[in-house]
Amino acid sequence: MANYATRDEVKKHVEIEDSNRDALIDATLPRASRMIDRWTRVPTDGWSDLQGKTITTQAAREGQQLLFLPLRIQSITSVTQNGILLTEGADDDFVTWDWYLEQIHGGRVGRKFFSHAGWTSLQQKIVIVGNFGFAAIPDEVNLMAVEATAIISGLKKNVFETNEGSEGAVLLTDMPQWVKDAVGSVKRRHAVEPYKLT
Repeated sequence: MANYATRDEVKKHVEIEDSNRDALIDATLPRASRMIDRWTRVPTDGWSDLQGKTITTQAAREGQQLLFLPLRIQSITSVTQNGILLTEGADDDFVTWDWYLEQIHGGRVGRKFFSHAGWTSLQQKIVIVGNFGFAAIPDEVNLMAVEATAIISGLKKNVFETNEGSEGAVLLTDMPQWVKDAVGSVKRRHAVEPYKLT
């Protein structure tokens, strides 16, 4: 599984130079990365570079034009529907957008992905093969992973001056507002149909 930040990035963030907490950081990085997957509604490792993957899915209703996918599309190798190979940009096939496929008809939008009565999640008819996710982890996802790892590990402190003029510190245990805002800015906003990722 992919980590969305490195140990050195976390140590720099919390200004640690020794190796005493390396094992703690290493153990926390995967947890923080999987939390980000859940917060942003993408599959495991969805913000990393997923080459040569297959998404098997189906349309939810008759006349469905947009087929939203669980992962961002980098490139498509092939799309088959009911065993028929579709061609990107062909008159009666599909066009690719960042997070979905759109069927076209006669060179323009209009043809529909469709499902007939009786399809279930066990009878999946649309198979998309390609490269998904991101060639490089987006900066905001990396920053969220650094901050989440630091907080979960108990390494993030709020330092303040007491009334007596001495320095005090408290551990931060809640994600700051900027992390919540960042999650909101990258969260997948569309629902996806049942799918299998291999």
